[in-house]
Amino acid sequence: MKKRTICSGIIAAAGVLFLLAVMLDVLTIDLADAAGAFADQLENALDKIPGVENGSISCSSYGMIKNIWKIKESSGSEELDRVRVYFQITMVLPYILTACAVFLGFARRRWSYGLCALSALVSGGFLAANCFVVFPKVLTEMIEANLNGGLVQLIYDGMTGGNMEQLLRKIIFQGMEIGYWVSLALLAVLFAASLAGLCMGKEKASRADTGKSGAGEKDRDDLRKSGQTGIYCMTGEYAGTCVPLKEGETIVVGRDAGLSHLIILGQAVSRRHCGICYDPAAGEYLVEDYSLNGTFADGVRLTPNQASGVPRGTVLSLGDTDSQLRLL
Repeated sequence: MKKRTICSGIIAAAGVLFLLAVMLDVLTIDLADAAGAFADQLENALDKIPGVENGSISCSSYGMIKNIWKIKESSGSEELDRVRVYFQITMVLPYILTACAVFLGFARRRWSYGLCALSALVSGGFLAANCFVVFPKVLTEMIEANLNGGLVQLIYDGMTGGNMEQLLRKIIFQGMEIGYWVSLALLAVLFAASLAGLCMGKEKASRADTGKSGAGEKDRDDLRKSGQTGIYCMTGEYAGTCVPLKEGETIVVGRDAGLSHLIILGQAVSRRHCGICYDPAAGEYLVEDYSLNGTFADGVRLTPNQASGVPRGTVLSLGDTDSQLRLL
């Protein structure tokens, strides 16, 4: 649990920093300089594009999102409007996904870490696609829409070789500022922390399947050979611990030390999760579930607030597979 807490903390920190990085400059390009000798002819067309002043663009992610909303006012192309809407959505989406990942990380479940990793991957993909595919296309459409044909159009075609979009892509790559690279780095950290949390969950499940836990194996085997009854902790902080169960004794399992005898700090474990005792007459354990998330005997959920008989060797899952006990 402590390692997962660290992973969740890293996810939260990286996510919050990514959201704050929206204010950092991500792009600075001088389209007039790029135009070279034809800067004067293109200056009027460039300055009609939202976010462009004196033939230059310098903006943060927030500025880029704000400026792209203004394109509608000056666009007369249906294709450009479609691209604009896509750009607006995909510029905002990474920040929505990252905000969700921050909260999902605190769930500390394998599925939540998987969703966090997917969010980081999708967000990074959108950032890359927007900067190197969509933004050059939007910019090209705006430049071409603001050229009035004639001599200026001929100069434009000669300067770009008819492929302004490819030229802009190169210019944009050279103009990427620290804000863009910091954002990608933070998403990479978020993705790595999510994978680490996901792998920890798999490791716990593996330990549950094998029933191996170091020094505790000997105590478990000794208890079995002697014919005594007891509870063997398969996963969690007390993995490998063997708790003898005396005749007539009931052990309450939960995460609240004031209400339980055996403390299990799992995310799905209730403060007072279940009670376990052994019935020598029936030769089986009696397990009573008190919890909200349920107690499962070999994968089958027990009836709440009712003592259920289960045989020796049964694996109890407390809410999920991250907290498991074996009845010896």
